[in-house]
Amino acid sequence: TGQTEGSVDLARLAGRAPAGVICEIMREDGEMARMPELERFAAEHDLVICSVADLIAYRLGREPIVRRRAEGGLRPGALGPGEPFRAVVYDTEVEDTEYLALIRGEPSKATEPPLVRVAVLDPVVDPLMIRPDVEAALRAIDEAGCGVFLYVHSRSRTSIARSFDKLTGPRHAGPSRIEASSEALRDFGLGAQVLADLGLGKVRLLSNSDRKVVGIEGFGIEI
Repeated sequence: TGQTEGSVDLARLAGRAPAGVICEIMREDGEMARMPELERFAAEHDLVICSVADLIAYRLGREPIVRRRAEGGLRPGALGPGEPFRAVVYDTEVEDTEYLALIRGEPSKATEPPLVRVAVLDPVVDPLMIRPDVEAALRAIDEAGCGVFLYVHSRSRTSIARSFDKLTGPRHAGPSRIEASSEALRDFGLGAQVLADLGLGKVRLLSNSDRKVVGIEGFGIEI
């Protein structure tokens, strides 16, 4: 989800050869220009700005890039004995990421918007001590009798060492706003394709943040 890859995507989407030339624009003081300076530069020279986030949202809304790989029954141990969830495993063609959808009831046929929770798998925390928010979401969906819990597991971006460091080491600054935005688009956008494949329309999103979910409307899903 970088400018280099985005330049190739932009050319391909325009029907041209999948190649691009990229450069940095410098300010008068020699530092690299950031978005506010780039917006002024674009206005001065009558240029159009297309962000990497724009490209991600566009592609996620138009390209089917998730596929079912396995299906069965599974009951999360934190919930204790009870009816198993229907479990469906997906992967995607565009990166080394898998999705585990735990489905309660028939959310595609529900008269009320079903509960949905999207969570990124933590390789250290989740097997050893399930996160309270994860357990609460699973329990809410289980008790409602209808909904989907969607686990996202990116082998290329999820590191045991990084997860361990977050638990035991000093706190580091989070990812930059652009990186965080791109990862959120990727996780929620690809996750939206899973939800669309499961036949969901309107959903009630269980979340511990008020972050706007971008790129999901293209799949006919309304939060």
